[in-house]
This record gives sequence, structure tokens and C-alpha cells, in this order.
Amino acid sequence: MIAGAQIYTIKKYGPDHIASFSPIPAMSLLSFISGHRYNNLLGGIYCSYYEWYHDLPHIEATMFGDQTENCESSDWYNGTYWIVAGTNLNQTRTADVHFLSEAKYRGTKVVVVSPNYSDVTKYADLWVPLVPGSDGAFFQACIHVILNEFYVKRHVPYFINYVKKYTNLPFLVILDPHEGGKKYSMGRFLRASDLSAYSSQENAEWKMIMMDETGKLHLPPGTIGFRWEKEPTGNWNLQLKNVVTGEEFDPSLSLLGKEDERVNVIFTDFTDTFSIWPGKSRSKREQGKEVLREVPAKKIKTRDGREILVTTAFDLLMAWNGP
Repeated sequence: MIAGAQIYTIKKYGPDHIASFSPIPAMSLLSFISGHRYNNLLGGIYCSYYEWYHDLPHIEATMFGDQTENCESSDWYNGTYWIVAGTNLNQTRTADVHFLSEAKYRGTKVVVVSPNYSDVTKYADLWVPLVPGSDGAFFQACIHVILNEFYVKRHVPYFINYVKKYTNLPFLVILDPHEGGKKYSMGRFLRASDLSAYSSQENAEWKMIMMDETGKLHLPPGTIGFRWEKEPTGNWNLQLKNVVTGEEFDPSLSLLGKEDERVNVIFTDFTDTFSIWPGKSRSKREQGKEVLREVPAKKIKTRDGREILVTTAFDLLMAWNGP
């Protein structure tokens, strides 16, 4: 039944609609890696056990590409600024927490985000006693400050160069029209298979596109399509160069000031869909509200002759956070 369901899903929706979960390595390394490998061969999405149990802040894995269970705890000592949230290290990492107190001796600053004065809070230079359930709003505010201070009011090279090379923020996203183009929704990433110049590439549907400051489209290495090429090319790690022409390029993080037009993009606001107070619930389930934000967009011609609008993932992020 499971095999039949997977075959049906792959044929009708594609392999990327298969989401799999494998036992944690602590239970069985063999079971873990065999399930992981099976899912990779199918072309499915692998859900880590952190996503299954929901006991890890997912942003870390999203930004750095690695889960944290393989981090050597002694490396904590080298951290200079800690933000501890969602864990009480004294209880959950009892054997390793001494690295925190030792790091304090070398000048490490520690911020603890916790509604209660937990054991780990005694190490804190700053304790943020949040109301339970408001941590999402708090960290969203932190993101707003970071974007505003380092990308808007000032263009800080350390921050800008990092997200250009190590995140998906410079990649182009297709904007799907609604109501005859009066508004748009966020579609998928622009692929090499969409463009005449790059559609002949191996695994073209799994290779994403960036744009430089002049408006030229580039195919950088490092996206998933390069990993599964029949002949290894050494292009798996991301480098800011065009794999077809060989030229190095500086990706455009934002299209603002270089746009062909500005369009309204649909975002969903879930602010009023739940109550943060334990034991209280709304009499009627409220739906997320549609919010329109203006986004800069460029016109792109696809290999089948269609003209579409694209923007960067960074512009969408900025539009939603509204610095």
C-alpha cells in the first residue's frame, strides 16, 4: 500500500511531493541512513527528526544547511555571543553545559529567551522573559531590526556578502498573476529549464537562476541539480560564477531601483488566527488575512516565448518584514 501510494504520488505530482521521515541515528544508524538514502533516490523531501519532534529552531538548519546534533559541544566554547531559546541546557545537555560557564570566563555574552527563570538563565547577561506563545513575534522583531540596521539604513558588506553566497535570497522567484495582473502571488524559483540559454543543462529543472546588477541572468553552481549529475564536475559547492560561461558575477540581492515595474504581491497575515493565552480560544476560527505588499519585479522571457515577472527571494523577505 505504501509503495503504491508513493508511485501514484510520483506519477501525478512529482517526486518532490514525497516527504519521508527516518528513525533517528541514536536508535539505529543503519535504519536512519537506509531510509535517508531510499528517499534521496526517489527524489523526495527528507524531513529530519527535528521536524518530526519539533524540538529544534528550524531557522538554523535553513540558514546553515546542517542540523546541530553533529556539532561537537566543545566548540560552544568558541562562541562569543549566545542566544539560548527553547532549551534548558542544564537539564537537556547536562554533560556539556560546563562549556557555557567556561565560555563566560573568556567574555562570551549570553542571552536567554525563556518565559521562566530556568537553570540556564543564571548564566545570562540578558534574560528575556517572554509571554508564552509570543516568541515568534519577538524573533520576528529581531529579524526586522537586523534587516533595517544592516541592509536598509546601512549596507554592511559582511551581512550582504554572506546572504549572497550562502542563502537562497538572491535566487529569482516567479510571480504568478491574479485578477488579470492586478496582484500576484509568490510562485516557484526560476529554473534553468525555463530559459533558452540554460534549458539544455543536465537536471535543468533542479538548477536555479540568479541575476547580476546589469540584469543578466546567470546559472550558479551549488543547487541540487549539480549534486546528481552523471559525471561529477566539482560544481556542487556554491561559487558566484556562471557554470556555462565561466565568468564570475555579483548577484543582485534586490531589484529595487532596477525593476521594470512594481507589483502588489499577496502575503498572508495569521496574526488573528489564534490566541497566545493558554486555556483561551476564539469562538470562531478566523482565516488568515490577505495583505498586499509592493515588490520590484523584472520581466523575463521564457524559452516558450512567454513573458513572466520575477523578483528575488530577498525582495519578498523585505516586503513582508517592511523595514
